[in-house]
Amino acid sequence: MKFTRFMVLLIIGMGLTTVSWAQKPVLTNLTGTDTVSHQIGTAFYDSMYVDVQSGTCNGCVISRIGNVNINFVGMYVVSYTAKGSANIQSDTLQIVFKVTNLIPPILHLYSGDTIEIEVFSNYTEPGYFALAAYSGDTLTSSVTFTSTVRMDSLGTYSILYSVTDAFGLTTTQTRYVIVTDKTPPKVNVFFHSSQSFPVGTQFYETNISVIALDNYYNQGEISITI
Repeated sequence: MKFTRFMVLLIIGMGLTTVSWAQKPVLTNLTGTDTVSHQIGTAFYDSMYVDVQSGTCNGCVISRIGNVNINFVGMYVVSYTAKGSANIQSDTLQIVFKVTNLIPPILHLYSGDTIEIEVFSNYTEPGYFALAAYSGDTLTSSVTFTSTVRMDSLGTYSILYSVTDAFGLTTTQTRYVIVTDKTPPKVNVFFHSSQSFPVGTQFYETNISVIALDNYYNQGEISITI
């Protein structure tokens, strides 16, 4: 006769016999994906990726077939099984581990990410350097950038720098260039003729001309106060 779980529980409840109900262990992939990326050069532990579902096994021991070489880039197939005190083995859980670099390159901008430059001057790139985060290889020559800087117009502009390593990981940095006008205007005063004013009389600027010249603004945009 084939006993169902309900029948077994009924028999136990009637005190007719003692039965130890054994359940097949269930393995859980903690990442939720069949292919998992692992950082090259870092420690590998099975418990980082696999566990036994709670309540499905007593005294479970997880076994695996296959190894992961953390020092070499590659794909490694590992099969896991679990077996508890009832000696019932779980279904096989297979995970493909991709050992690779997951850390994007380092990109540093000299002179900071914000600089000020006088309008109409020449922009000189302060410089930058880039390194591969894992290998330490220099990537400075691989840095590319796009710029919106205009030296003939006041404003805040940006330069976007980008570098990609051998693993296809990309890092970007932005430098902001503030084009300013800090050169004061020059004021020229012209006297058309000499005049004499008695002491105590009011002076009128009727015989002089004042012209202000600025390196950026036109005369009509300059306010002159005498």
